[in-house]
Amino acid sequence: MNVTADSDWCLCTGTERTLMCSRCGRCFCNAPAVWRRDFWRDASSGLTERRKGIAEEVPLPTVIDMHPVRPVILLIDDDKVVHVVVPRVLAGFRGTLLHAYDGAEGLLMAQTVRP
Repeated sequence: MNVTADSDWCLCTGTERTLMCSRCGRCFCNAPAVWRRDFWRDASSGLTERRKGIAEEVPLPTVIDMHPVRPVILLIDDDKVVHVVVPRVLAGFRGTLLHAYDGAEGLLMAQTVRP
């Protein structure tokens, strides 16, 4: 796994977010607990500080609480890599990009926000 101090955080909704590999675009959320523990034990001080910072961040508001800037794009896909690539492709987009990871979540967002 190629992770540096400036790697992006994953978009997983689990209890602990991890970093994305700059080569393959995957996170290590599904890696064995022992592997994750060892990774953070051996991590650089820069990564350790970033991890503390992400833990202190306020959770993002839900789509129901938001007032999105129009136009709105709703991305529905269960592949986390797609959720990393699309925002990079849309860099400079002046609207709101919403992320849904399954059809039920996407339908709720579509009914609520009407992208």
